[in-house]
Amino acid sequence: MSGRSNVPASYIIFRKGDKVLFLLRSATGYMDGYYGLPAGHVEDMESFTQAAIREASEEVGVDIKPNHLRYIHTMQRVATDNTHIRVDVFFEADIWEGDFKNAEPVKHSKIVWLDPNNLPDNTMDYQLHLFDQIAKGSAYSEFGWKSTDQVS
Repeated sequence: MSGRSNVPASYIIFRKGDKVLFLLRSATGYMDGYYGLPAGHVEDMESFTQAAIREASEEVGVDIKPNHLRYIHTMQRVATDNTHIRVDVFFEADIWEGDFKNAEPVKHSKIVWLDPNNLPDNTMDYQLHLFDQIAKGSAYSEFGWKSTDQVS
């Protein structure tokens, strides 16, 4: 995979009781019809926390303060199309301002609250892996390599 770029992204896990907020992707050209967490690429000269805060506002219409984000997990993974490496940082937010809404209806058909211990089959595979890792107490994992020596 020499010469392939690393793409950083931030994710936000919003919890309400025993449920987690997911978006159902649509019309994006990537993983349409699958559930995924609110997330997005880290933009130029933006930190992971700044990206998480921005994406929460852009995707689900809520505001988060930096001190209300709690680091949960980092995952390094091979992109689905095998063209680059993803570096995903996951935060959890238990406090936010505003009411959740589908703020990007051109990218998501709906928002739903799902049980992370019983996610539907059409949940993004690496996010199924994420919740397995969180349950194990792991702060770091790797996903998508063919090797059996992955960290998980």
